[in-house]
Amino acid sequence: MELLQLQYFVEIAKLESVTNTAKKLRVSQPSLSQTMRRLEKELGTKLFKKEGRRLKLTPQGREFYARVAPALQALADAAGGLREDRVRGSITIGSYLSLAPIMPALGEFAREYPDITFTFLRINSLDYVDRKNLDALFCYDQSDRLNFREWIYIASFERKMILPRDHLLPPRGEYLQLQDLKQDDFVSLQWDNGRVEEIFDEFAYKNMVPNVRYRTNSALFKQEIMEAGLAVGFANAMIAGQLHDTGQYRVVPHSPDVVPVKTYLAWRDTSVLSPVACELKRFVQKKFTRRRLLD
Repeated sequence: MELLQLQYFVEIAKLESVTNTAKKLRVSQPSLSQTMRRLEKELGTKLFKKEGRRLKLTPQGREFYARVAPALQALADAAGGLREDRVRGSITIGSYLSLAPIMPALGEFAREYPDITFTFLRINSLDYVDRKNLDALFCYDQSDRLNFREWIYIASFERKMILPRDHLLPPRGEYLQLQDLKQDDFVSLQWDNGRVEEIFDEFAYKNMVPNVRYRTNSALFKQEIMEAGLAVGFANAMIAGQLHDTGQYRVVPHSPDVVPVKTYLAWRDTSVLSPVACELKRFVQKKFTRRRLLD
């Protein structure tokens, strides 16, 4: 009999549903059902019976639950007491991107350490970022001027072009080239010190000057301009997936020879991080390093 079997059993008993339990615990439904069958086989008795769409405990199941649930709670309390002094505190993360790529890891960490508080700061311009007020920044590699001490690679995203709906497309199987776009109205996200998105460096390399008609230091404003179909914009698969379907634009793949956009979680020096922030940094480092190895 395994601890995981008992934890699954208690959750199913609470929710009275294998499907809902699988969603809550983020495991597959067949795996959860198989685990329960093994537990019942070990105990030599049925723990659940079906009543309509719900799973109810059998008399044997109720007796087993009455013994198991308090024991699991005692274990959780004991573990919480042991780590209480090292996990209490707060963590401040800034970002000008969607937090979606790191949310699963943050959620997993929060479940393991329930006594912390997260503060998320939306950054509209890197000019206003004070790294002394942040533990970490979720960002592209253009943010290197902020001098964060350690960068943890999170994920890469394919580049996309966002075009007004009536924009002409190349023949099937071909990609739009920069020379096909230089006369179009562009929207550009303006970085600090007058720097624009790195995609415009490609124009400079080819001695072309794009027609940047709209400039903004707000990723939200840029998104709204692209959604309205007012201008061509460069984005990536993560950003493109967040655009509202206004019918005024289309998403077109960038040429496959263009390097994907990389995202990072950048951290302040460990010497000035709080213990809980250091714990999260180690957690994220381990999780995403393992994910890259598995990929």
